[in-house]
Amino acid sequence: MDINSIDYLKDTLQTINKKRKNHFIYFRYYKRLNMYLNTIVNILNTVTVLSIVITFHGHYYVYYLSSLCTTISALLTVYTRVFKVPDKCYKHQTSYLQYKDIYNMYIPFVLQSSISNNEIQEIIQKLNIDLQTVSRRCEPIKLGVN
Repeated sequence: MDINSIDYLKDTLQTINKKRKNHFIYFRYYKRLNMYLNTIVNILNTVTVLSIVITFHGHYYVYYLSSLCTTISALLTVYTRVFKVPDKCYKHQTSYLQYKDIYNMYIPFVLQSSISNNEIQEIIQKLNIDLQTVSRRCEPIKLGVN
């Protein structure tokens, strides 16, 4: 067993684990952001509908509340669509799951003590192919997220 090969495999798996964690952080962030934005938009839409109903009974000052709620709701909806919040959430979740699968698939080889140098080289080649496939599809992550 070549020490450099097994060290390379360990380092690569540590890098995969960091990417997995970073994608999970971003997935959780975008999931919460999407949930909060949708909740706020739904509440504002409810207030808008109730305000319109109240204006039919002579309370015309509520018309301004309805206009304000409609405007804020529209702006939040535009923000969600322009910045593709649900799409980013899905992409980070997918990347997280793919890195998690790769990590879980290759970590047993690092823990295995009786493995030949040729087997390690084959494992590293397969791992690099899997990483290239995932990294081409995954959403980029910003530096500085631990």
